[in-house]
Amino acid sequence: MMRKLENEPDPALYIERASFTWVKPAGTFAAAALAIAAIVTFRELNAYTLYFADHYEQQHTFLPSHTVRSWSDATRVEVGCNHVTGDNASDEPIYEVHFGDGGSIRIDSAFPLSGTWIDQVEKIDVALVGAGADFQPWSWMDRNAYHPRCLMAQAMMLDDENYARLRHLIRAPE
Repeated sequence: MMRKLENEPDPALYIERASFTWVKPAGTFAAAALAIAAIVTFRELNAYTLYFADHYEQQHTFLPSHTVRSWSDATRVEVGCNHVTGDNASDEPIYEVHFGDGGSIRIDSAFPLSGTWIDQVEKIDVALVGAGADFQPWSWMDRNAYHPRCLMAQAMMLDDENYARLRHLIRAPE
């Protein structure tokens, strides 16, 4: 940039050109970044996952095509109750469905459009049992798949009937 200006005789023009030569490249970069952000935002606004009694559908943010998998194609289901301490403390059920093609989906954070989460997952659970999926305790690092504090937190949040239904869904030992 400075080589282009080394023969500029007018000091005012030299300062103007030296001060504003960055505007065009910065503007080009900003326009490109804005275009990418607009595309990602549009894709993100159209991303979704819908769960049905016999399958699920998922439209991804970055993948060009959507995923549709039938619960009858499931090979195994990892279930449990995860107790997390610290800044991200939580006590959440785990319900992760694995498929023969290597894909998996966690439905433990799904939001039901009608009824309760337990009502809707029970329907999916029936399809998975009917498909012969193998139910296994969730496994991650050294976590307890059925942490007593997690189960206790669920018992305090749910009434007796729904707590029993949840324990059945996650195959919690007695």
